[in-house]
This record gives sequence, structure tokens and C-alpha cells, in this order.
Amino acid sequence: MKLHKLTSTTAWAVLDLEDVPCFGPTTLGPKVLQVNAKLHARAQPYRFALLGEQLGGGAGGIKVDQEQRSDAVAAFVSEGESEYAAAKVFHTEAGWGLSDDELAPLHAHDPRNPAFREHADALHAAGLVAAAAVAMGGVEGRTLSLGHLSPAVVDAAAQLVDGGALVTAVAHRGAGSVDVAGHSADRLGAMLAGEERGEADADAVVGVDTDLYVPAAGLRSIDHDTAAAGGAGAVLGATDLVVTPRAVADLRARQVEVWPEWVARIGPTMAGLADGDTPVDELVAAVGPRVTDVLRDARDHEDGPIIGACIAAEDFLRTWRDELPFGRPLP
Repeated sequence: MKLHKLTSTTAWAVLDLEDVPCFGPTTLGPKVLQVNAKLHARAQPYRFALLGEQLGGGAGGIKVDQEQRSDAVAAFVSEGESEYAAAKVFHTEAGWGLSDDELAPLHAHDPRNPAFREHADALHAAGLVAAAAVAMGGVEGRTLSLGHLSPAVVDAAAQLVDGGALVTAVAHRGAGSVDVAGHSADRLGAMLAGEERGEADADAVVGVDTDLYVPAAGLRSIDHDTAAAGGAGAVLGATDLVVTPRAVADLRARQVEVWPEWVARIGPTMAGLADGDTPVDELVAAVGPRVTDVLRDARDHEDGPIIGACIAAEDFLRTWRDELPFGRPLP
């Protein structure tokens, strides 16, 4: 893995498997860290490997205060276009703190099907639904606790509710709601939109007994303190790299299985590889079966589904790499 620093602004691109084209998000903010970019960059080659693609991962970062953001973004795009995009070294999309419109000049060089950006939430939701079904051992009668809401999480939850599951606990924007009768999809949407707020503190969802817990968003949101997942039968992140290795080991010792979120988030990666004229509904429909196949194979590994999925990816990486990447997609 190599760090490339830009010269025109405080920004960088981290490339994993840099001798092949690399793909991944760029984030912006005053506290953007290179170490976190490296973690995000590592997840993507493993996704590509599960799809049989000899491609690498990358992650960009723009470290800047809000007052200087316009100039910094313009400098990143200008230098990034000549150094990375046009040279087919690193193709990026908007991560936290950025919009796709701001990175549009870079997209002109991106070989991926733009549907992966335009329909990212639906593609992400399809993977979450499939992964949740495997993790819970079905959908009908199963219960979920959501540690955060996003468009993809609400979409996935609505589909699971339609299938007979109950969302019994929700935390969002510092508030929590517990309802053993279940939260409707409309109520989840209203909470996401800020039209409705949970009646309790967000900590009300901590330790609630459910079949599946979706943790709060963000790197390492479950680390040495695993109380939030203590009542769950399984844990599945909806954002990358949310559970640390120590937390995985602790939860497994308590018979709480942790599932690889980087597999559940494979939908946009799949769509980016598809032909440009493939209908969106076909792109979305293809995600669930692929996620299901990977996780059903991975769940039987003696060290758990995270290691099982990693090994499946590494089996392909070995077919074209002399050495495996140093480190797996774990925070």
C-alpha cells in the first residue's frame, strides 16, 4: 500500500495493489486521517476478489476546514485528474463531506458504470437485505435493532419488514425508540427525515435482545466496549469497518456472530463492473444472490464468517499476486 501526497493542497490518495487500477472513495474534513483511508482502501480489493476481478482499492482524503473547502476541492480535482484519473491509476467517488458533482471532472475518466453512484443506496440496501437474512437464519419473525439510520438502512429495513421481520429498536440523531411491536417503514422514514424523533435516549437500544444488531455508523463504532451488541444474536455493519478484531473475538466468545460488512456492501462494486446498458433493476436484483452465496459459504468457517469471506477473497488474490496484501479488511 502506497501513500501519494498531492502538492497543490493538503490531500492524498492511498493505493492498495497499486500496480493495477484502484477504486474507492474520497472524504473531506478537518480531521480526515491517512490511517483511516488505508483501512477503506483495503476493503475494496477484497470485494473485487470475490467478483473475480484483478483490481485494487484506493481512498482519497482532503484535510481542510470548511472555510477553505472550495479551493481545496478544486485543487484536488485539478491535480487528481492529471495525476490519477487520466493516467488510470485511481478512480474515486464522493465519500463523507463531498458530493458527486464536486468530483464530476474525475468521473469523465472513470471506466465504471455510473449506476454504482446514481443508485448506490438501492444497491447497498439489496446487499444488506441478503446479508441480514443469512445472518438471522431467515426473515419471517426475526427481530432487528438499528444503531443508526441512512437511506440504504431504511430501504433494507423496509424490505425486511415486508418479509415479516420486526425492527424493535432504533437509534438516530441521539434519540432512541424501543417498540416490541415493531417500527413501520413509514416511521423509520420519518425518523430519517427528522419528522419524528425517538422518545428516549439513544442508549435505550443498548443491549436490546434482537436477532440482529446493525451498529452505529463509523469506523470502530464497536471496539472494546461491546455492550451495544450484547443482546443481539448477530452483528452486521451497514458501513465499512465498524467492528474491531478485539470486539469480534469478544462477541464470538459470547456466541454473538459478527458478519463482514464489506461483503454486504458489494452491490455498488458489482454495478460499477456491469455493462452500461444493463437496466437498474437487473443490477439491483443481482446483488442479493451474490451476497447470499458468499456468506453461506463463509458462515461455516471455524473462525467465523469474516475470516471465511477473507479466505475466499485471498484464494483468488493468490492466483495473480505473488504476495497477499498485508492485513485484512478489519479496523
